[in-house]
Amino acid sequence: MSSMLSNSSTNEHIIAIESAFDRADSPVRWLVITHHDLRLISKLSTALMGQSAAMLQISQDAWDFKRTEFVETVEWALLQGEVENLVLLGTSQAVGSSMRIGLTDSKMGSGYDAGDGKLVTKVMQNIDRTRRALDVFSDHLQNLMQIPVVNSAWRDGELNVYGLFYRAESGSFLRYDADLDGFQPLSPDRNLDNKTTAI
Repeated sequence: MSSMLSNSSTNEHIIAIESAFDRADSPVRWLVITHHDLRLISKLSTALMGQSAAMLQISQDAWDFKRTEFVETVEWALLQGEVENLVLLGTSQAVGSSMRIGLTDSKMGSGYDAGDGKLVTKVMQNIDRTRRALDVFSDHLQNLMQIPVVNSAWRDGELNVYGLFYRAESGSFLRYDADLDGFQPLSPDRNLDNKTTAI
């Protein structure tokens, strides 16, 4: 399959996704951009079993959908003319150094002993880390949807865009709801299109 972008041969992400397209037995309907986590990918692969999907694995810390190489990769995939669903899949475990927080033990009330203080601090860190990860993921999804070819296809009803966030600590998925500008739990007996298929 020849690239529709002149510099695709130098874009490692296009090379990777082109290879995935070439391996597909039928036209690719699902384009998935995911953090490279084996457990996460296994869950998604099970959910998409029977679907023709191409998966691009990129470290979540490296996502930047304003950068030319990412924009061109998404454009290349969508310009193949068959993709109907675009999924961005992130995880709470992919927390880079820029998102790690340096909380120190704060002064606790007299009702806490040292052990309680450490436990509370750890819980607070986990909550804050997940909140920050969700905020950053939302920004990534918004930037992805601002890519012209994505925005145009989505507005024309030709492309479904999904944001899925895996909470590793609970083993559950959250789905981004654009209408609410927030996340909702993804029911374990429903897939992205609200049909009965577990993810």
